[in-house]
Amino acid sequence: LVAVVTAILAQHPTPWPGDCKGVANTASRQCSLPAGTTIEMHGSVRQPKQAGTIVLAGPLSLRPDNKHYHYARMIRRSLTVFADWLHNERDVPGIQVGNQTYSLQLVWVDDNSSVSLVGDSTAYAVRAAAANFVMAPYGSTLTSVAAAQSKMDNRLMLAGSASAASVFRQNNTLLFGTDPSAETYLGSALLAIANKTRDARVDWRKAITNEANDRRFANVGSADPHVRLGFIQDQ
Repeated sequence: LVAVVTAILAQHPTPWPGDCKGVANTASRQCSLPAGTTIEMHGSVRQPKQAGTIVLAGPLSLRPDNKHYHYARMIRRSLTVFADWLHNERDVPGIQVGNQTYSLQLVWVDDNSSVSLVGDSTAYAVRAAAANFVMAPYGSTLTSVAAAQSKMDNRLMLAGSASAASVFRQNNTLLFGTDPSAETYLGSALLAIANKTRDARVDWRKAITNEANDRRFANVGSADPHVRLGFIQDQ
């Protein structure tokens, strides 16, 4: 793993700003963005005694009027907290790769929560920031497009907010995710409850009600009259 990461860092050493259009792959977009597109950066550039800077870049919904802004903000805040800890709180600041230490810089390019824009935003993030690795946007639909573009630019992408299995059926070996499949979100939890109450007749697929009751809540059926489940739906 150390050898792989070291090779990736040696392959893409250019710091921000790089040449967005200087890429040999003519099949890729030329990453032109609408005027006024928001770009945000966080982290640290190379510090004394460090070998360099690892750039993690990608598209994200950065404007409050974007459809996915609130979820994207949670992603961005989590990563900025990690970067601050990495540079300011860790005993040995930075990311250690073998016997070398690197700082971390995060770069986000606004995708406007748009399928038609996320490809260009991904290309711009990769090339203009000279990204070593790519962060996927929020959601499976946008990630599917961004992953294809990231593959064109030969970058490894972390898809931390995609749960649709179709995203990972693109024959893309440069993509990996951390979310479980959407179909399994509630299944294991409800089956565990059913088993706990010793009533195997509860079918978790039929246990959730929606429009018949308050949309925010759903109850599991007759496994045990003393067992009730409530779910809060984020609107």
